[in-house]
Amino acid sequence: MITLKIDSVSQSKVQFGMKTTLECGGKKYSFFDTKKDGNATKAFEQFRKYKYGVGDTIEAEVKEEEKSFTNEADKVVNYTQRTILYLGEIENLPTSPRPASPQKRNAWKELDDLQERVKRLEKNQAGMEESEAMGEGNEEPEDWGEQEPF
Repeated sequence: MITLKIDSVSQSKVQFGMKTTLECGGKKYSFFDTKKDGNATKAFEQFRKYKYGVGDTIEAEVKEEEKSFTNEADKVVNYTQRTILYLGEIENLPTSPRPASPQKRNAWKELDDLQERVKRLEKNQAGMEESEAMGEGNEEPEDWGEQEPF
């Protein structure tokens, strides 16, 4: 097991599912969400369960393999493939606090509320213009409703 501090997390779609890549200390470590048989990988289950993120320190069982490929310029490129087999938490080490989950918004309700507010403001504006035309003072309309800053 090695200790890793997560600098970034990225996911990409691959032929048979998703691949998650963790960048830790300038090196990239990856795991897939499913095995060839279609079941979830152990690393993916743990990643989802513990909700690891940037700044977290974790323990990982990593399999390193030296590989190579031929690039477009017909040059052989050697690299180390680091596959995460297992993820675990390190006890007694503080991890970064989890950000609060965003509140769900109802865009249609917000739009209806905004349209209702515009109607009230237009009605109040028309009432003020009518009052000025009749020679009444600059009285404020009684119902301004709840006002929010723009």
